Amino acid sequence: MAELTLEKLGSEKKRREIPKLPPGERVKNFDEVELGFSSEDAMAEAMRCLTCEIGICVGCKICAENCPNAVITVTTKYNEKLQRYVFDYNIDISRCLFCGICEEVCPTGCLTMSKEYELATYDKKDMICSMERLDEHKLPKGKE
Repeated sequence: MAELTLEKLGSEKKRREIPKLPPGERVKNFDEVELGFSSEDAMAEAMRCLTCEIGICVGCKICAENCPNAVITVTTKYNEKLQRYVFDYNIDISRCLFCGICEEVCPTGCLTMSKEYELATYDKKDMICSMERLDEHKLPKGKE
């Protein structure tokens, strides 16, 4: 398993450097040192953000990497703009410890534990929760 670092977490793309006034000009006035991003650079930086879409899985795989029983599988793909998206997400409830680690480490808050615990079934295949099934059982905020 690859080591997770903050650099890998944020994005595969490098952070853009904020343009700054040259030191020779800084000593002559009290103007702002950081000039700010152009519109294009600001949009590119915003696309690197993990938490700007709270409640939406961004495919960082932190939950899967931290799950003690390897219950979670996340498959990501890239679209034509080379933006990562979640292609497939599954939780095998039959092996879950309900420890809550996945919820704690999720940077976007899309994983939540609830008091809904009735999971009895006659077919083990029903214990695999896909993205669609997880969305069906998602409770409105404040109803957990």
